Amino acid sequence: MDKLDIQEKLLGGIFGVISIVAAVAETIAGGIDAAAIFGMIKDISGTLVVVVVMLAVAKMLAPKKYKKSFEDRFNAALDEWVESNSNMIVHNERMNKSSDDEKEARYGLGMKTDMNEFYDSGSSSGIGWFVRMPVIKEKFYNYSISETDKSKTGAVIEFHMNKSTFCGTNGKATDAEWSEKSAKLGKQFAGYINRKFADFAKAVTASGDIIKVSILQPVYTDEDISRLIDLINTMYNAYLVASHIEVK
Repeated sequence: MDKLDIQEKLLGGIFGVISIVAAVAETIAGGIDAAAIFGMIKDISGTLVVVVVMLAVAKMLAPKKYKKSFEDRFNAALDEWVESNSNMIVHNERMNKSSDDEKEARYGLGMKTDMNEFYDSGSSSGIGWFVRMPVIKEKFYNYSISETDKSKTGAVIEFHMNKSTFCGTNGKATDAEWSEKSAKLGKQFAGYINRKFADFAKAVTASGDIIKVSILQPVYTDEDISRLIDLINTMYNAYLVASHIEVK
């Protein structure tokens, strides 16, 4: 439902309420008898449909209220995703990026670089950072997009392509080879995200092995959080498909 359609339904509902009030007032002013009452019911019944539609739209637009905070809900969703992919995904303090400026700090998740861990998970020293995003606070995710400035975006998520993930645990590729391969991979990954999440995010390749994904809408509801987790999971699956494995 677009913005113009919503406005039309809300205005229609408001005028519907006015029509109902006018019909009741007219009946009272003209004298109440059986014919007048039936006539009023006939006039009101058609208008009530418009009013019901307005109430449904108003309820849809009203912000949802949750018992738990955004931070609790988002952290719980991330923890659940990490746990379900714990054979490859790691979260520890080393994956985060600290900063005295809260806006520059990042929440991070790591990914094991030896693809054999996917089949037989164990302790691995080969872990590189996979994704970094703003620290988990509502103010960094829930915002309003300016209608006059489409260049404004919300949270920016960064995905990192580790050389060992795509070239083997020993990184068997020269710097020039990796530069060429990471550029091609980054283009593929960004294009995939843009096609799958066209209304939600915009991905671009950044400095060689970084893909930046700008979220194009506020993230607050459980549905928004689920969509963001789905985006992270989609990139994770894309990495698995494109990864290099040295079978042991």
